[in-house]
Amino acid sequence: MLIISRPSGSSFTISNVFDADGKPLHNIKVVILGDDRIGIQADKSVTVLRTEVVNARAQEMAKASS
Repeated sequence: MLIISRPSGSSFTISNVFDADGKPLHNIKVVILGDDRIGIQADKSVTVLRTEVVNARAQEMAKASS
């Protein structure tokens, strides 16, 4: 896990991003908006989910398969 501190209004870029087929994607830009908020600018093929959503989906899939 990368933990960084940046002032509100600043940003950082995640580069060297590829899709599941190995096709390169545009860089992902993360903007620090302040008040514990961030903005994420990424290719539409990139799925961005909060951890609790990922966990809920995994639980639903586990229930469905049992």
